[in-house]
Amino acid sequence: MSARPPLSRQQLRGVTLVEAMVALLIMSFGMLALVGLQANLRRSADVAKQRGEATKLAQVDMEGTRFFAALDAETAPAGTTAFSDIAASAVESAGRADSNATFSLSRTVVSSVSLNRPLTSVDVNVQWVDRAGQAQNVRLSTFVAAIDPGLSGSLMVPPANGVASRRPQNRSADIPAPAADVGGGRSVFKPDPAGTVAWVFNNISGEITNLCSDLSAGTLPADVDISGCVATKAYLLSGYVRFSLVSPPDSELPSSSAFAFGLSLAVDTPEAEFPSPAYQCYSRLPSATMGSYYCAVFPRSSTASPATRPIDTWGGRLELDGFSLTNYKVCRYSADYDGNGSISNGEHPATYAKVAGALTRQNFLVIRAIDDCPAGHAASPSTGVFTNTATVRHQSAP
Repeated sequence: MSARPPLSRQQLRGVTLVEAMVALLIMSFGMLALVGLQANLRRSADVAKQRGEATKLAQVDMEGTRFFAALDAETAPAGTTAFSDIAASAVESAGRADSNATFSLSRTVVSSVSLNRPLTSVDVNVQWVDRAGQAQNVRLSTFVAAIDPGLSGSLMVPPANGVASRRPQNRSADIPAPAADVGGGRSVFKPDPAGTVAWVFNNISGEITNLCSDLSAGTLPADVDISGCVATKAYLLSGYVRFSLVSPPDSELPSSSAFAFGLSLAVDTPEAEFPSPAYQCYSRLPSATMGSYYCAVFPRSSTASPATRPIDTWGGRLELDGFSLTNYKVCRYSADYDGNGSISNGEHPATYAKVAGALTRQNFLVIRAIDDCPAGHAASPSTGVFTNTATVRHQSAP
């Protein structure tokens, strides 16, 4: 075998030229790809900027629908909007004038009702065309409920006296609403508006601290003189009496005519351990179909009884009287509201035990003697039912 002759200098130069041209071709493809990548990056950055502007426009418009000052236009202050003003709209040229895109905004509104409350569905869509001629859009959706904006003001009010939430009229919720605030952290209430007896409440604890027996009849003025009232300690026991004299009786919407009734409280400890009298009870007929009652119960003050009857507590059974149980039956609104397996004092048991504070909303239902107390229904917030109308028998003829 003979050896291949070496390439000449001219041949070597030709090979080098071809290699250089191939390298130049490869580099050209790379440069073209880099240019395309830069163009895509620039377009993506441009679209991202435009999408951010569109999102901001949609958010501002959506939050504007929540910025209403009243539920109805008639009650809204001048220059403000109301919940009823939320409506569909369209803006062809939205956004800033120096933006590199022209945005169009459209708002769609659909009204409905949820849990017996008006509810508005708001859908905001912002559209534009990017530099590449591609259509783009941002869409946001929300619900706006018809909630009085005045309620939000309570979130700005700091709690007072260590109480976690704002109290009605800045006092204990156990104090009857008609009670007159007389200053000094006290309120005065007349259980019988036409009578001369009044009770003085501590606004913070809700306890009755004084008894007045000779105040003038009628509505109490804010400057009523209570200096002569006798100091005491008592707890409020109050509620409503409703009437359903149809068959079957209705515990949810009783509408039968109300009639006068009285009250008696049988305490479970000897009378000697209580002040005399052991309680004061007054009944009212505030409407044609409903009555109410208020009792001031004086807790046990003697230390002679066993520890099962703690001092400053009371126990016993409250009953309605003044009418024949031969014709009528008394049911009480009562159920295990907190689900702990027992009926506590606040859930209206047949007999109270070791009561050491006010008990309100201890309600009764009067029905015909031949009917059974209606079972009612439990509360179900998810379906718009916020009250428990269950009743059980409390008084009936033997």
